[in-house]
Amino acid sequence: MAGYERLTLNSIFPVENLYTLFYFELSKTFFTRGEAHDFWEFVYVDKGELMVTADGNSFLLSAGSAAFHHPNQFHIVKANGIIAPNILVVTFDCKSSYADFFSNKTFILDDTEKKYLSDIAKAGTSAFYWQEDKPDGQADDTRLEHGRLLRQSGAPIEDEQIVKATLELFLLHLYQRTKRQSSVRDFNKTTNIKSAGELSGSIISYLEAHLAQTVTLREISLYFNVSPSKMKKAFRLQTGDSIIDCLIHLRIKEAKRLIRETSLNFTQISEKVGFSSIHHFSNTFKKKTGMTPTEYSLSIKSHGRVDID
Repeated sequence: MAGYERLTLNSIFPVENLYTLFYFELSKTFFTRGEAHDFWEFVYVDKGELMVTADGNSFLLSAGSAAFHHPNQFHIVKANGIIAPNILVVTFDCKSSYADFFSNKTFILDDTEKKYLSDIAKAGTSAFYWQEDKPDGQADDTRLEHGRLLRQSGAPIEDEQIVKATLELFLLHLYQRTKRQSSVRDFNKTTNIKSAGELSGSIISYLEAHLAQTVTLREISLYFNVSPSKMKKAFRLQTGDSIIDCLIHLRIKEAKRLIRETSLNFTQISEKVGFSSIHHFSNTFKKKTGMTPTEYSLSIKSHGRVDID
């Protein structure tokens, strides 16, 4: 039409091809022998933990975190032998130079990014299926490495585009957010902690991702590659609390949310926030809030109580 000029829209994270997309509930002894391929990969840990090795650097990927592997990077993933992980793995082509931002990095995802991944997994399960192509005699641990993604017959036509569009939104959101925040970690520079504030914030994120698990100071210090004494001192100076006190606060805060927003019973809530018994949970809850879980629940129902913490 005369008087109008076409403007082609730019896309900094165009996803051009998809190679794999699967959600796996793995055993606690799961491992792969390692692989390298000429396309991008990210692995997201939904539950449990995953040990990842890339270019000779090993690190622990906790629940709520994702790691990216750039094209042709050799990498190995395995369970830690204690906790059975649930993971989402997506491999794809993205030729943009902006994608280099994700190279050699791990991320603690926020709720929006987790929702994007949930939508990707849901639409991907509808649109595609994974056909294993395992060589004769190969062990089951190779199921991430041999096979191909095929289209589901009769799948809704929109699901495939939902996967593409949502994956691009996920990458864009992660890129925008982590340019401003410290929830990204370069796993080739795990000792590069710039400040006590950065360390403390990362520790809190780690605790939030491990509320249901037994957490020790030694594990946290190993994860952040800092001595326990230095870590404890920096955390207290920055927050005014000990790491253990912070963990208890986060567990009680999450327990209160679950009481308000779910129909779980107190035993289930106790387990979800990492208490060893319902008795321990009830005593700690009353000590920190002045009420038992039952009293708190009744106060919510009778007064519409809202907590700001």
